[in-house]
Amino acid sequence: MKWGEDGKRIQRLRDSADFVIYTPGSNAGLSISIMKSFSAPSPQLREDSELFQERITTTVTSLLGLLGIDADPIRSREHILISTILADSWQRGEDLDLGKLIQLVQTPPLPASGCST
Repeated sequence: MKWGEDGKRIQRLRDSADFVIYTPGSNAGLSISIMKSFSAPSPQLREDSELFQERITTTVTSLLGLLGIDADPIRSREHILISTILADSWQRGEDLDLGKLIQLVQTPPLPASGCST
């Protein structure tokens, strides 16, 4: 082969990797749905605080990215609010859908802090 890889090495790659095609909005491959990202993680994952926080951060960063918002997980009010909502709901094992998430963003089930009126 031109690039110096032999057939045995390529076959080892094929044997050790899963190759899939993701197809948003189609059944031709594995479909992609952001909505599944709002399902509460398993109890085992929720018990691992590091993995749980990583799932929240990834989900919120992806959601905000779809909205064209490049949000810092530490400083962004949007990121912090949605992360807090997901953590609160998921800790109780509650799945969310987009409508419920929007409702919780509009009326957060959290005490207001640091606000002055």
